[in-house]
Amino acid sequence: MHSLSVVVEWDNVRYYEVARATRMLQRLVDQLGGLAAAPAVRPPAEILVLYDEEAIDAATVNRALDGFVGRLPAGVELRGVGTRGLRYYQLKNEGARRGTGEIILFADSDVLPEDGWLAELLAPFENPAVHAVIANAYIDRDSLYSKTFALAWYFPARAEDGPLAVTRSSMVNSMAIRRTTFARFPFPDDRELYIQQCVAWARNLRAHGIEIHRNPRARIAHPPPSFLRSALIQGHDTIVTYQRRAGRSPAWRTTYWSLRSQLAGSLAAVVRDHRAVGLPRAAIPLALGIATTYYVLWALSEWATRWRPGIVRRLYGI
Repeated sequence: MHSLSVVVEWDNVRYYEVARATRMLQRLVDQLGGLAAAPAVRPPAEILVLYDEEAIDAATVNRALDGFVGRLPAGVELRGVGTRGLRYYQLKNEGARRGTGEIILFADSDVLPEDGWLAELLAPFENPAVHAVIANAYIDRDSLYSKTFALAWYFPARAEDGPLAVTRSSMVNSMAIRRTTFARFPFPDDRELYIQQCVAWARNLRAHGIEIHRNPRARIAHPPPSFLRSALIQGHDTIVTYQRRAGRSPAWRTTYWSLRSQLAGSLAAVVRDHRAVGLPRAAIPLALGIATTYYVLWALSEWATRWRPGIVRRLYGI
């Protein structure tokens, strides 16, 4: 039996509602109370909510956490941890450093776990050969906008039940990992990128013979992307990552062909699979327009990053 530290970043609260982050914490707390279903990990457990005091008012965090006073399961502690100048991956690293649990669970503030998520994410650690387990993350389907990105974005569809399996995915919005493993392989502290650090991190684990597993039974709903910000950051990271790998910028035509490929795949998915996410047939033209605009903005961001390398980083403070 292992002790548990849950690290919740509140960086995403800058872009999504505090109410959603509070709902996430409530579901986490509720499921911590039922951890008897996951004999590998039981309380004592701690929840550390990490936030940057330069970006989020501490009073906002404290109000949310105060709502849980007197309502935590036995053996569970909840506390906020203010930092200065840290963003998404830095907050995760700092939370892992401050936590004491033998298993570290990283949970983003904007995900909404389904019933059974926590037990399913932790149960595989009964096997000493398992080092890291990620959840089955899928895009919300509660609006036309979210249904569009459930089809047109890079997140996979909500998977059916299945066995634990090795995955090539690098999504760390809901992931449990042994403390000893993460101490050796923390997330890269790379301030030039925003979202690609997890790809390099997962690649480094595999290079050292450590597999990442995925449990399709551990399901979480993720919000669709923040439209303009996401498109621009994706374009920025695409160029920076390419430049590091190749030692030069890609040819202009590379962005053009990449755009064509992204549009072909995403638009085809909207038309082909709209019924799977409950998108009305009459809404298909609007969904196609949303997806097209998003990927065109992504391509424009790639061109802008070539022209002015720091323009997106200055705009979003990354």
